[in-house]
Amino acid sequence: MFPVNISHLCFDRQARNPLGEHHLCFQWDPTSGRAPLCVTFTVQAPTGEDAAAYQVFKGDPLAHPADLLQRFPTSTYTAHIVYQRSGAEGLSESDPSKIAEALTGGMGLMGEIWVPVPGATDKSGLAPLSGQAAVDWRLKWFNIILTNHPDIWFADQLRLKRAVDQVALKNYQVGAADLQTLSQQAKPDVAQKAQTILSAMKQKGWIKN
Repeated sequence: MFPVNISHLCFDRQARNPLGEHHLCFQWDPTSGRAPLCVTFTVQAPTGEDAAAYQVFKGDPLAHPADLLQRFPTSTYTAHIVYQRSGAEGLSESDPSKIAEALTGGMGLMGEIWVPVPGATDKSGLAPLSGQAAVDWRLKWFNIILTNHPDIWFADQLRLKRAVDQVALKNYQVGAADLQTLSQQAKPDVAQKAQTILSAMKQKGWIKN
């Protein structure tokens, strides 16, 4: 998934107001013969903690991830930063068989993540975490997000990553219970991944059939 900034297209030419319904069409290469891709969406004003973050960071809260997480931990802006930085976004786009293969093949916690940290020496404001430290960071922020925004569009992806972390830590029963719930209640793509991982765990003898 690649985020695209289309804010410059979301203004009424007269009022310069981004709020309201917008209809955009993207034209493919004319020689492709493909019909334009058209989308309709609604831009709403931020409210609550989102509105406060939007004002403090002068309309661009995502450009200040470390300060954002520290000052506005329950905002949806923070939720998006966590989703992008936690490894959950990459996991959601992975082939479910590859996820299962990585876990059952002993690849552990599946890599390093770079997360927003106040005072980080890197100019990006990010610092690396891996292993248990990465799991702890994810667990903290996933719980905050899922408590405050249980229906945010990537909630199932966070729950999947949280379950996979438990499997990687060899907490098989905890991970399996969460995966079982996801296989029955999550969106189809996440449900499929959860079921594939459960099947691999059963084949390994980590959980009973």
